[in-house]
Amino acid sequence: MSRKSLSSLRATAVDGAVELTFYKGAELFAANKGTQPVRIWRRAEPGFTFGTDYREYFDDLDWRGAEMVFEGTLDCSNQRKARWVDRSVGVGFTGAYWVQVPGDENAVGPAPVRVRDPEIWWTYARLRSEAEALARDFPSAVRLDACGHSLGGRPIITLGVGPERPAIAFVGLVHAGEAGPELLLPMLRGLLSEHRDLAGQTGVAILPNLNPDEREAMACGTPWYLRTNHNGVDLNRNFDAAWDEVSYGYGLDSSDPDAATYRGPAPSSEPETQAAVRFIEAQRPQAVFSFHCLASICSNAFLTTAKAVGDAAFAERAVHIARAYDQGMFPENTAETRVHYACSAGSLPHWAYARFGMPAFDLELGPNPDAKACVHDGTTRAMLETYRRRHLDGLVRVLTTLRREGPP
Repeated sequence: MSRKSLSSLRATAVDGAVELTFYKGAELFAANKGTQPVRIWRRAEPGFTFGTDYREYFDDLDWRGAEMVFEGTLDCSNQRKARWVDRSVGVGFTGAYWVQVPGDENAVGPAPVRVRDPEIWWTYARLRSEAEALARDFPSAVRLDACGHSLGGRPIITLGVGPERPAIAFVGLVHAGEAGPELLLPMLRGLLSEHRDLAGQTGVAILPNLNPDEREAMACGTPWYLRTNHNGVDLNRNFDAAWDEVSYGYGLDSSDPDAATYRGPAPSSEPETQAAVRFIEAQRPQAVFSFHCLASICSNAFLTTAKAVGDAAFAERAVHIARAYDQGMFPENTAETRVHYACSAGSLPHWAYARFGMPAFDLELGPNPDAKACVHDGTTRAMLETYRRRHLDGLVRVLTTLRREGPP
């Protein structure tokens, strides 16, 4: 195989477009310190299926079947790094790019990318802006803070309203490709705008994005589902609660560093897990709702720790809280609310139970058909708005129930 003249090709989704960056290789840089003639190739991949396909989908794509979308000369920063923006694609595009020096036998790539709706997949900057806007718009009500930092150094933002204790707590994006700030911050804004009095007796504490580094990667174009943090650790297997018990869910082994459910090298080894522990320990909430499912949507499937099977007192508290949330989300639903004892050792719900005996739920999809498009990254703005309202109504019902009845 001949040596390639270019290197380090990267495709990033930015404001509905795709930005390519790449470098001159060492030999080319030594020979040419000026502008660089290039060809850029693009290949759309509408057959890519989120949740089914991963990085390997793109591995064997051939640039020879791609469309040439640019041929010309690019300026290079510091004489070496080139940048080009493709504004002809839009939200929903999934595909790959290659770059080539004219005359070279081969092209560099593929660089996979998916262009997502920034209203559905918030960047970290958007999260921070929305959190600061809440604190600015409700200065006497909102406490804006951080409970730690991610591996990449991003502050793990928290928000609180009402008394710090007792409180109901929410955690988003334990897994990067799932649900969090896009539901939680509008939910909090709705509570303050429409039901501010309800936070007077029982507070609300929110950690909207526990996994900001990998969520940023998805918001900026990684096409496939990301679960772990940047170390490859599943944060929902990393908590210090029966951590040494191996989970075999999804056909994976949580002790295997190659598995997407890898528990990490030690209990609470990850800074994100440590941040969540600080957040919950500071609040000692009456219950925790951890948002899961996919593509910024979660619903009313309430999963809690498998370790609580047979604990009647816990079951009474858990069902009391889950029923109120469920009835708020879906008041027309007459089916009995079920709590599923399914969360594994090392999970946030199991740690909350082992540490405090408190109900903690991973919220998953549920049977409702109007959310199923999220499974393949098909969330729409209308879906997101519907579920913002449903989660606000669930929270309002919980706070109303606790004010009227108190905990069981």
